[in-house]
Amino acid sequence: MAQKIKLKLSAQQKKLIGIQVGCWLVYFSIVCIGTAINFPQQKISTLLGIFLLKIIVFYVLLAILYLVFNKRHWYKGLLLLLMLYLLAAPTAYVFLYRLMDSLGFHVNNDVPPLDWSFMGRMLRHYILLIVFAVGFFAFLKYREYKNKQIEAAGAAYKMKMYALRMEKELEKLNYDLLAKYNDPHFVNNIFNLFFAQLLEYSPHWAGLMASFSALTRYTYTHALKSTRKIVVEKEWEQVLSILALQQARFPDVSLPKPTMEGNFSGQCVLPMTFITPLENAFNYGDFGNPADALDVRLVLTDDYVEFICRNRIDPKARARTSSGTGLANLRRRSEIVFKDDFQLTTDENGQYFTFHIIIYQ
Repeated sequence: MAQKIKLKLSAQQKKLIGIQVGCWLVYFSIVCIGTAINFPQQKISTLLGIFLLKIIVFYVLLAILYLVFNKRHWYKGLLLLLMLYLLAAPTAYVFLYRLMDSLGFHVNNDVPPLDWSFMGRMLRHYILLIVFAVGFFAFLKYREYKNKQIEAAGAAYKMKMYALRMEKELEKLNYDLLAKYNDPHFVNNIFNLFFAQLLEYSPHWAGLMASFSALTRYTYTHALKSTRKIVVEKEWEQVLSILALQQARFPDVSLPKPTMEGNFSGQCVLPMTFITPLENAFNYGDFGNPADALDVRLVLTDDYVEFICRNRIDPKARARTSSGTGLANLRRRSEIVFKDDFQLTTDENGQYFTFHIIIYQ
């Protein structure tokens, strides 16, 4: 089936069309009144035919004026004005005294010859239409100028509002950063105190405290310094620390060992690239069956780093609402740093949640 084409006009365009229609109606009314006084025998239908011819010539003139007032093509516009007159005058003669007469609309009882006298009379009408067209052209250009001023003012206002909003956001971010800031040296000193005390009673728990201290220091350091890239080896060390801490947290569950393929050779990732999905797995994972609870894999080549973290979903965890800000934040940071040189996907099929990222080196 053929689709119907709907022409949608803006409010400005509708208003402009309305102005033109109103002007033409006023002009036609004046012509009708003048003709009724001077030539009462003339029919309205004949006047409509003459009026139609003038409208056509007027809009052709209006199109040519865009060339006349163009600095590069003004001479082309003047040449077209001359050519239009030489073409329009004979055409008007044929239209008025041949075509309309054959249709029963008589303009004059005495048909004038197509001579220089007729061409002169048509020239006066032609010049009058040019004057009207120039006036309307000036009106259009003025409207265009005013609309650009309004658009520029609107754009400037939007930019001002955007700048104010960004200023408030920046102020909020600065405040949040200051509010969340804790001196990492103080925290590390406290951990060292606990480590010294625990070492006397349990070397195992002292080692876990040391791992937790290193993980905390790693997170603090790179969060405060806004580190963009770090070698994979450092990030992987934190993954092993987290798994060791979680194993101590759940001593009755034998957590699977993470697997790694390839060798460390200076490959880089963002800080928290591996830690964020791993924390998500422990928050929402089901570890009832250790053999099928968690799968952590790292693949290293000279061209890319690939990390996969898959966990079985705990049905009870579905009741806990996840903000998703951690993974969303990681994706956004990756877009800023790596542009198109990474692929990050997440998949949830009802039983498992899988995080998969590839970072090209």
